[in-house]
Amino acid sequence: MKEYDYKAIPYKERLTTLCGIALNQYNVIHIDIQQFVSKYPVIKDMVARLTKELLFDVKMEMPDVTLFDETDLVRTSKDIFSQKREKFIFIIDEWDSIFRVHRDNATAPKEYLDFLRDLLKGQPYVALAYMTGILPIKKYGQHSALNMFKE
Repeated sequence: MKEYDYKAIPYKERLTTLCGIALNQYNVIHIDIQQFVSKYPVIKDMVARLTKELLFDVKMEMPDVTLFDETDLVRTSKDIFSQKREKFIFIIDEWDSIFRVHRDNATAPKEYLDFLRDLLKGQPYVALAYMTGILPIKKYGQHSALNMFKE
């Protein structure tokens, strides 16, 4: 895959470039976290709903895959990869909205970072994770869940 300097490309062009790279090569999962944060003020509920929606979409697109646990997004993604050898590109808009909305809740960011880490970090099914937001992707407190990103 060709490497790009995404900082040099305006945001809208970045998404177009990513879609062009991924066209017919990868499954693309686009998530707007702000939509979930505004609907589900409790992070556990938000993560559960996001997981449920992603699982539904994946199962609709790939009904021929045998799933070990249809309620586990990470395991389902691994099952798809092991059976079809297909990777995913994750585009996560407003990844940091939880830090702004739940700035007074110490557990919310940790739960959310745990979800993202489990889903993305070191997983064989992840071709690329592209996250937008105003906060840098870095270590938060004692939590280094997303230390695999380049900015």
